[in-house]
Amino acid sequence: MKRMNLKPAFAFRFQTNLRSAAIFCLIMAAICVLFFTVFTVSYNGRSSASFISFGFASAIALFVIGVTSVREDLRLGLQNGVGRRTVFFAQLLATISLSFALAVAGDLILLAEQALTAVSPQFQVSDLFYAFYTGGTVTGLPFGVHVQSILFSFLLFTFSGLTGAFLSLLFYRLRMPWKLIVGIGGPILLLNGVPILLYRLRVPLAPVFDFFRSGPQAVMLLLLLFSVLAALLTYLLLRRAPVKPAK
Repeated sequence: MKRMNLKPAFAFRFQTNLRSAAIFCLIMAAICVLFFTVFTVSYNGRSSASFISFGFASAIALFVIGVTSVREDLRLGLQNGVGRRTVFFAQLLATISLSFALAVAGDLILLAEQALTAVSPQFQVSDLFYAFYTGGTVTGLPFGVHVQSILFSFLLFTFSGLTGAFLSLLFYRLRMPWKLIVGIGGPILLLNGVPILLYRLRVPLAPVFDFFRSGPQAVMLLLLLFSVLAALLTYLLLRRAPVKPAK
């Protein structure tokens, strides 16, 4: 892996992703302001509402970026003399950098939205971490809690982006019959087969819920392990992925 190839490959992918992320942040902030305005005008304190969408939407955005960018980077990289290993590390570093940028931006946007909507206590703005571990409270918390929130979001976004890249390469390499089998059978197995199997085997689920309620550190460790696994699988698939012409 040549450093002279890694730097421009990373810069190209990160700058492209960063522009998309900036547009995404502006859209999410605008949606929150619009939602708050409609709520304030329509209900005028007679009801309550919450907006807890940034973290979940960001995870989806990273997943989509992972799906759409990895094959494009592989094709462009090989056409310009960039090796597969360099393409992988450029994709990995771009995903990590974008995840961190979105995690920090998300917390800052959340604090700004909290200040904006403070005039209406019935309207609550929060995010996944705060909804799970602080009861939705964002302001007045110690600095360390905000650091934990950023780290939680960073690991969630990184896992989502790497999972998107892995699934993109997996379907890229599968033949059409297997694409249908995995694409249709996979979700059915996860949503129906696994719960039925757990019920038949009488597997206790209380320890699972206790694990998630035990604190953010346990969940962050799990996200880190899954991110490493997704990165390894992505690298193994990318090493042998065929390069097809752009359509």
